[in-house]
Amino acid sequence: MRRLVRSGDEDRTLLVADRSAFTDRQFEVLETAHEMGYFDSPKRATADAVAGELGIAVSTFVEHLSTAQTKLFDQIVPARPCDSTTRT
Repeated sequence: MRRLVRSGDEDRTLLVADRSAFTDRQFEVLETAHEMGYFDSPKRATADAVAGELGIAVSTFVEHLSTAQTKLFDQIVPARPCDSTTRT
């Protein structure tokens, strides 16, 4: 990923992700999934295809991807206070 941008009606703010927050493998999984079109709509690649490209099991791919996505979103999406009354 080269950059992420948050856009508003009139404002565009560059968001920077700290690459050092990811392990090399987590970043490789995220980058490969992105390059292969896993995040496109419609998807150009399935989890099975990306896992195959990486030479790992689908469950391993999903685990690495989930962890990497959490780290990425933790950096770019402001945390909201938890409201215990809205949890299910």
